This record gives sequence, C-alpha cells and structure tokens, in this order.
Amino acid sequence: EGKGTVSYKWEKSDMENTPMETKKFDSSGSQNVSTTWTLEGSGTNYEGWVRLKIISPNTLTSKNTDYSVLCR
Repeated sequence: EGKGTVSYKWEKSDMENTPMETKKFDSSGSQNVSTTWTLEGSGTNYEGWVRLKIISPNTLTSKNTDYSVLCR
C-alpha cells in the first residue's frame, strides 16, 4: 500500500506557469521536492511567495512560503 505516482506543480506569486512534475513512490512515505528559477537584475529586490500544489492522486495545496532576495 502507498505505492503510486504523485503529480504536483509549484505556484508562485508572480503567476509564472510552472510545469507539472511527478514523483514515484514504491511505498508509503515522503520525498523531498525543490524548485529553482532565474532572477535577473543586479541590485533588484524580489519578494513574493511560493507554494506546492499536489494535483493527484488527491488535490492539496501547501501554505505560502514567503521569500525575499536581493540580487547582487
């Protein structure tokens, strides 16, 4: 039990469309996921949020995680 594939995507405050990704599970448990994106503009401050949306097998959305980045 617990075996299957989880489909998910990242949602961001800048509304950038991110691709759906998948993780395969051989049994019940948890796995780490991460995302990256490129910011441009030296001296620019970026603030926003990011959250994880599970699409299947059950829909679930995490709480927003705020971030603040200063590009140098």
